[in-house]
Amino acid sequence: MTEHTHHQDKSGLLLKPDRQVGIIGYGAYVPRYRLPAKEIARIWGAGDEGLPVIEKAVAGLDEDVITMAVEAARNALKRAEIDPLQLRAVWVGSESHPYAVKPSGTIVAEAIGASVNIQAGDWEFACKAGSEAMVAAMALVGSGMGDYALAIGMDTAQGKPGDALEFTAAAGANDQASTPCAVLAERTRPRMMTPACDPRQYALFPITSAQLRCPHLHV
Repeated sequence: MTEHTHHQDKSGLLLKPDRQVGIIGYGAYVPRYRLPAKEIARIWGAGDEGLPVIEKAVAGLDEDVITMAVEAARNALKRAEIDPLQLRAVWVGSESHPYAVKPSGTIVAEAIGASVNIQAGDWEFACKAGSEAMVAAMALVGSGMGDYALAIGMDTAQGKPGDALEFTAAAGANDQASTPCAVLAERTRPRMMTPACDPRQYALFPITSAQLRCPHLHV
């Protein structure tokens, strides 16, 4: 294989939509409850030195991937300033969907007031499920099949008791879920979001920059 042929093969791997796509709104949700890493170490008789985190977010008794995804989606739609009926797809990426068969995406779509004539479904791919949902949303909008698509990455803690993941596998739309919630649209459409917007504007509770992982948020 020549160098030129090798270069051609690699360039064909780039995922490029037919029309430019951009994020016009985003949202996040992190549960109120926290579990200190020291408490996990105490229960399992481990030392509290060298712990990977100070604490992690855990879902409430009445929360799961679906309820948290709904909250993040509502925040994203407020920022995007579009009607939920304009969405053409709602996709939820997670490694902890509450149902084995019943999709999370359809429940989220109905809860946020999206049209019944919509593409909705779930993505599951460990820590990159949300990213895969984002790529699918880019493809749908980029192909012209729809003007707006909603991609969500959401998880609840999944570490086994005593496992190393029990210290860090948390709940919410954060780095564990690969990506928070985002509304994608064609780049030529007016952008409602600016880098200076404060993610706390639509938060249901106080959040910190560490919880949201947002470079534009300073507290």
